Amino acid sequence: MTNDHKIKAVGARIRAAREAKGATLPGGKLSQEAMALALGKTQSAVGKWEATGGITIKSLHDVADYLGTTASELMGGTAPADVPRDPGEPLNTDALAMALTAFADAGGNDRKDLSSSQHARAIAVLYQLAAEMVADGNTGEDVESILAGDVDRVIRIVRLDGPARP
Repeated sequence: MTNDHKIKAVGARIRAAREAKGATLPGGKLSQEAMALALGKTQSAVGKWEATGGITIKSLHDVADYLGTTASELMGGTAPADVPRDPGEPLNTDALAMALTAFADAGGNDRKDLSSSQHARAIAVLYQLAAEMVADGNTGEDVESILAGDVDRVIRIVRLDGPARP
């Protein structure tokens, strides 16, 4: 799948999540306009996200929170369910974006046999590393460089750790 198709797929997942949430509401529908109003955006912004997949990381997280999903799921991955998230402490979206990018850039052969739960745990570990480095004042380039070197190690650890525990 080309990058253009991957980006447009994000838009399709946003639309599907909006429609799924709408099905649970009285009247069975959540319009672009209603979602835009709830997010403090315009209907044309929501339409653009759904049509093109062109959305900022911050808006993607806002949309995911509103729709009851995760940015990772909207991007086509699995949710980093093991990431501890204190309700009073917002998710560090920069760190998550760096973790997802590092994992996505890892060699496909190294991660192709991982289960969905192992994918989620690997992303969660990378997120924790990135969040700690960002909190310690490291720059984005430094964090990305360090994460790129840690992906293979994290994948090996997750693989050795076995399937997710209940």
